Amino acid sequence: MLDLFFIYKSLSCLHCCQYGWKKTANSICVVSPKQRFSHCRITSSTTSSSNTSPDHHEDHPTIPTAKEKTKKLEQFMAPPEDFDSAIEAAYHSAQCAREKGHRMIEIEFPALSGMRLSSADCGAYEVFDANRYHAVQLARMFATSGDQVAICLPDIVEYERVVERNGDEPWISNNIRWSVIQSSYEGNPIASIWIKRKKIEPLQPQDTVCIMIGVSCQELKSVERLCRGDHHSVTFVLLNVELDKLRSDLGLLGFPSKSLQYNFLCQFLSAYYWRSRSFVRFLSQPPFLLKYEGAMFRAYPEPWQVLLQTGDELQSYRRIACLHKRPTGVQFRQMVTQALVVEDAIKEQISKDWSRAKDVWWEQDEKHSISQTWKY
Repeated sequence: MLDLFFIYKSLSCLHCCQYGWKKTANSICVVSPKQRFSHCRITSSTTSSSNTSPDHHEDHPTIPTAKEKTKKLEQFMAPPEDFDSAIEAAYHSAQCAREKGHRMIEIEFPALSGMRLSSADCGAYEVFDANRYHAVQLARMFATSGDQVAICLPDIVEYERVVERNGDEPWISNNIRWSVIQSSYEGNPIASIWIKRKKIEPLQPQDTVCIMIGVSCQELKSVERLCRGDHHSVTFVLLNVELDKLRSDLGLLGFPSKSLQYNFLCQFLSAYYWRSRSFVRFLSQPPFLLKYEGAMFRAYPEPWQVLLQTGDELQSYRRIACLHKRPTGVQFRQMVTQALVVEDAIKEQISKDWSRAKDVWWEQDEKHSISQTWKY
């Protein structure tokens, strides 16, 4: 049951306090305890004037003290402890982004545990099947809210493989179905001489959410055609496609041009992002080899968080920065390095090495992009 918090002119709801906003009129804030920071809906009370905007804030943030800053950092969502919590948090972040008018959303988190991903016998199909499972769980959450969901696979081969293993639609739910990114015909092409093959369309008129998994760099053009089609009421979700890795292939021989990032991929909002990275540095003094790990985490509408792993536990992280704008790769490495608890001489040597690093091309060329949504 939703809690009701009555807010007067001198007070703010918990969500507004987080960003330093103050209400301009007496209002009622309807806040769910578990969704306090991502689903704050403000409605005018009967005592407020009729022309008062329901979601109006005065953008006059107060200057917090050092103690208040520490408290605010602790209020932000922590990284997920398991896949179920990651999917649930990703769903709430995506719904919040949809309420703000975003229809192209990126959700990114590891498909498997870090230990399994680093294993030599972990193949591409194992990762794909894990993402397929995550897509089904996410689709079920959308379906419970009344959405019609299409889980789009990269091609007809993967579609037939999934249908063969799990049965034909609708095996999950009446509101969920399997599909493909581009129109394809099911079955053997040679068999079409005497058998009429079934045509699989990416979307149907009743679809409201499209979850895409297993997309490669070459298939990004098909994703663009699908998103730019006549589907203005559909929300497109890229789930665990590792968009940063796909961007690095743009412009190479046989791959789409860099304009795909400038004109299309830059419009995807990172509604939920959880990615860790390990670093190894060779030193000229003891301990001669330094290993450390950092992570970048974001759950919309909260800011980007930069984390440093502390101790041997996989989920033991210390938050070192919260940023409104997504940090570049070089900025991320520098912040993680500066947060290390090591001797000044070692930190100085590492910082000198990173000072020669440069940002990748899609982080540098801001003026060429039609949108900066992917950074905020």
